[in-house]
Amino acid sequence: MLLRRVVDPNFFLPFVAAVFLAAWFHGLGVALLATLVSVLAVDLVFIESPSSLTIESPQQAARLIAFALVCVLMAYLVSRRRAKAHLLAIMLEGVAEGLIATDHKGRICFINPAAEEITGWIRSDAMGKPASEILHLSDEKTREALEDPLAKSLREGKVFGLSSHAMLTLREGAETPIEANASPIRDADGKLRGAVMLFRDISRHRQMTDLASHSQKMEAVGRLASGVAGDFNNLLTVMTGYSELLRGELAPGNPLRRFADEIQMASERAAGLTRQLLAFSRGQAAQPRLLDINAVIANMDKMLRRLLGERIEVVILPGTALGRVKCDPGQIEQIVVNLAMNSRDAMPDGGKFVVETASIDLEEGEETRRIDIEPGAYVMMAVSDTGC
Repeated sequence: MLLRRVVDPNFFLPFVAAVFLAAWFHGLGVALLATLVSVLAVDLVFIESPSSLTIESPQQAARLIAFALVCVLMAYLVSRRRAKAHLLAIMLEGVAEGLIATDHKGRICFINPAAEEITGWIRSDAMGKPASEILHLSDEKTREALEDPLAKSLREGKVFGLSSHAMLTLREGAETPIEANASPIRDADGKLRGAVMLFRDISRHRQMTDLASHSQKMEAVGRLASGVAGDFNNLLTVMTGYSELLRGELAPGNPLRRFADEIQMASERAAGLTRQLLAFSRGQAAQPRLLDINAVIANMDKMLRRLLGERIEVVILPGTALGRVKCDPGQIEQIVVNLAMNSRDAMPDGGKFVVETASIDLEEGEETRRIDIEPGAYVMMAVSDTGC
């Protein structure tokens, strides 16, 4: 009889399983709804009088009540466990560093978005694969292959780390430096269940470190240049003063007058170099004034040729009918010198360094909005080279 099946505890197992699955995949609300549906199904379908909701025996009522209570309790406990697991998953997903976890056989069972971005492997492709297929590591200096720290942690049951000289080969074949630590995962009984590795791409950190080091070197060079420029200025003051005295003693028609004029012009050019050194070292405050930018660049021609060397051709293309601009000539010179030094490094085998000026009119549009500049007439200075 169907009623006997209701009394049999094994009869409830499919319904209990349904409530469990509802709680795990959909939460407490759906699980309670599944419990109600299961009780109604048992009472309406699997008893002899399906036309009513009456319960014909105390034993049947006890079974149904016990079944309902078990389902409600299980739904509550499973949904809480599900919520904790979901919270843990969200936390692991949100970790800013790469995180890869494996089971006790070394197969990947979790990879977070940061690890996907660093390695180039998406989760669907990485899941179930041995970690050694994803983590191809080598020593940056010796180029020797490094052992996967996850496998080492699983084998020895200890925490292992990688030095800053470890290079990870990405899925597309490129390499990036990483720092990593791998730890074994154990259950409450101390049994090894897997391993987890936390790692990060340190290429940007290296760039920032190199930039800071370069800035410190440039600051030291700037201080040295400022000191040299100051001492040189003192000598120039003497040279300029005596050349002016000499020119005052010589009549305009005197054949020696031209030598005094040459000394005076050389002193003025040297003063210009001193000013550039001071601007480079930032020892001078900005002194903006109206000037012809073509004249500023033309005065730098000889210095640029000496700076870049004979293997690099210096080409200056001055624009016509340029408007005057208000700026510090020393800052313009410093910009051009910095770009020239970058170009020299980019053209070790020689090339061409071009400085060009032109008048331009910027109209209202996407470009002006992108660079946050008002439309109107401007003077443009463009610097380019043939380096890679």
